[in-house]
Amino acid sequence: MKAVESDLNNVKQSFKSWRKDKKHRGISIPAKLWDQAVRLCGVYPLGRVSRELSLEGGKLSEKVRAAAKNQSSSFINIELPEKKIEAKNDNSIFEWVRADGAKLRVKIPASDLPKILTSFLGGQL
Repeated sequence: MKAVESDLNNVKQSFKSWRKDKKHRGISIPAKLWDQAVRLCGVYPLGRVSRELSLEGGKLSEKVRAAAKNQSSSFINIELPEKKIEAKNDNSIFEWVRADGAKLRVKIPASDLPKILTSFLGGQL
């Protein structure tokens, strides 16, 4: 955890240096600094990152959402064994993690999966 805390402190110092060295107000924050702030939101709550880096929460939230949209998802094909395995019940445990870090873990009948997954992904299945 110390390494992660160190990352937060390093990014915080980078923002302080940039603010100190910029010539005048109204200059946009460089993309490199925004990228670092967005990456920290994968580890810390957005509110903490916003507060620690003195950023407007709404603007940081927009950057996080934009980064999540730009990430491509990976598909992993899992080959199942040919022999049937008898299940003791029809409930299964499913877990998803969205690009923004939100997690969903459910124990449900497999037949309910499409409805729940569609809701979690915001209607995009």
